[in-house]
Amino acid sequence: MRILVIKHGALGDVVRTSFILESLHEKFGSETEIWWLTSDAAFDLLRYHPYISKLVLASQLTSGKVAWVKEQRFDWVISLDDEPEACEILQDLEYDRLSGAYHDGTKMCYTDDVAPWFDMGLISRLGKETADRLKRENTKTHAQIFAEMLDIPYPRPSFYNNHLIERNVHRKYFADQNKFRVGVNLQAGSRWQSKALRMEEAIELIRQLRHQADEVLILGGIADFEKNRKLYLPFSEDERVVFIQPGQLLYFAAVIKYLNMIVSADSLALHLAIAQGVRNVSFYAPTSAAEIETFGTGVKVLSTSADYCSYRPDVDNSSITAARILEAIEELMGARV
Repeated sequence: MRILVIKHGALGDVVRTSFILESLHEKFGSETEIWWLTSDAAFDLLRYHPYISKLVLASQLTSGKVAWVKEQRFDWVISLDDEPEACEILQDLEYDRLSGAYHDGTKMCYTDDVAPWFDMGLISRLGKETADRLKRENTKTHAQIFAEMLDIPYPRPSFYNNHLIERNVHRKYFADQNKFRVGVNLQAGSRWQSKALRMEEAIELIRQLRHQADEVLILGGIADFEKNRKLYLPFSEDERVVFIQPGQLLYFAAVIKYLNMIVSADSLALHLAIAQGVRNVSFYAPTSAAEIETFGTGVKVLSTSADYCSYRPDVDNSSITAARILEAIEELMGARV
């Protein structure tokens, strides 16, 4: 059995989608070949996955460097991106079965078997209004939806990193294993501003956590650097607060792996924490909390505003407060940190 998965982004989606790989192997046997076509940005998140037989970059295909991929025949192509560029490869491939998105020459479409997922998305054949309503009404997690529509065993979380990177990160930040460390990933890049915790609440959260944890680590990507720098300034003289400079994805993943707990927006950091079994508190305003499967590792804080889960970048997130997050931490830990 040779399967091709097409999934370029977003990065957090790539991580949680990779959970299906073990399930595909479990269903079709150890001889199953799984190829994955992805973006340059997501490559490191998949490069050490033992269930990926071949990892191919879309940029290599467009440049002709791996033209031999187009000479392969696949038993099943699972196409999970809704951008036309991601689906262009399909016109050059030979395959027996397609599940997912494709371009019919005039518009983006998707196969009936993946309607439970794509009906709620940007290319929904039902229209944006219905898609948004279905998203708000949905109670199934990403893992449950994918298990049902692909007819595979329920996915289990996993992430595979480079052991040398993990060892170096552990030596640099986590040598003292007696310390209780909480990571805070409170920003959300530039696209989904309302995913982030408001600055005054973020400062208050760290102010409280620094008295309860041995160390508070401020985390984020390159796009979050300036906001995180401002967040760190009130605590720059406090050795209990550590500003982790943004770096490579695998370095970021390794830092998260060794945390005792993380507080995170709906972002890559959250999915990396879930994948590595790190306890987590997550908060949601524009996006769906129901869709996130924490596999028993986390507690969620939901916006109480009327525009919750409206998938607008400017929703009202004022009901996500430091106080509510601290209450969720208590619930998660069974007591104060």
